[in-house]
Amino acid sequence: MGTLVGHVAPGFAFLALGLWHLFSHIKLHAQQPNSYRSSPWFPTSKSRYLELFLIMLASSLSVSMELFIGPESHQPFDSDGTIPSNHLHNFEHSSISITFFVYAVSWRVSLRSATLPLPPSLS
Repeated sequence: MGTLVGHVAPGFAFLALGLWHLFSHIKLHAQQPNSYRSSPWFPTSKSRYLELFLIMLASSLSVSMELFIGPESHQPFDSDGTIPSNHLHNFEHSSISITFFVYAVSWRVSLRSATLPLPPSLS
């Protein structure tokens, strides 16, 4: 993410997701002003979990780009197994992306199984 494109592309994804949530909250509040409750994500008409799948896909691509495709040597570790100091920012960005991936997967698993029921307030 050291380039302009590396910052603009994720920023655009966050902007698009934020606008989606903004308009979805406004629509939900307009439809049910007295019983309005915030939702951690908003299903689309075609796929109920599309937003979660897109978060998983985007975060997977981000980790791949940061650790394997983006660096000059295309390897996140040195030959002795240590992290090169010039790649530490790649690991930082990857850990942020992994957090989003874990969020989306945990909600998807929570909705599909009774073994991990998460309350909506946890998001």
